[in-house]
Amino acid sequence: MSSRIQVPAHLHSVDGQSGATYVLDVRSGQWLVLNSPAARLWRVVVETGDVDQGIDVLAAGYASSVVERFRADAHETVRDMFVKRLLITGAPAAPRGATSGRPSGAVRVTTPPRARTAVLGLCSLLLALVLLRLPFRHTVRFVNILTGKWCTRPVKRSEALDVVAAVEAAADHYPGRAACLERSLGAVIAAAIQRRRLQWVLGVAEDPSRFHAWVEVEGKIVTRSAESQPAFLRVFSV
Repeated sequence: MSSRIQVPAHLHSVDGQSGATYVLDVRSGQWLVLNSPAARLWRVVVETGDVDQGIDVLAAGYASSVVERFRADAHETVRDMFVKRLLITGAPAAPRGATSGRPSGAVRVTTPPRARTAVLGLCSLLLALVLLRLPFRHTVRFVNILTGKWCTRPVKRSEALDVVAAVEAAADHYPGRAACLERSLGAVIAAAIQRRRLQWVLGVAEDPSRFHAWVEVEGKIVTRSAESQPAFLRVFSV
């Protein structure tokens, strides 16, 4: 089987309305943003499976007076993409399941956590903090195993509201960092302790660009915020 240029399996991406592409490395948890020209070059090189063919496709849209400068810049950009492991060569990979799309709305936490879930929220948050100190690929693998093999059914909306409320309350009193990544993972763990599967999502919003992590039930973000939610794009979910 012939080798061709492709995107590594551990990279997940979504194209924004601005033309930029947002890339998440699920091994490291690091984000990278490709501006519109770089994103287009990245996509075309992957589609053609060859650097020269991809650059030829794009070069056809440039005037002869600047096309050589474009080719030189494009080759330099592609070399940088290989260095950063945005591109690799190998046998064609199997198609990857789609994650992208937008949540269909929001489900809001409007009541404080019940007393019986307070300890659950605190323990789950602390476990999330420990897991996020590991290499991110191990955190993702743990969540995959937890939700795929331990949980017996998807969480109900009422149960999702309960665990998010409990973890949010615990995070409010935690003296260290407890941002969206820690809180959302804590909610996933709190649900999983009860053998309920809650979807963990990492994504982006544009204008301005910002990265976010949240949980979803029935395709909707579960949030305590009373503010209107930005138009988030999913990039990766477990």
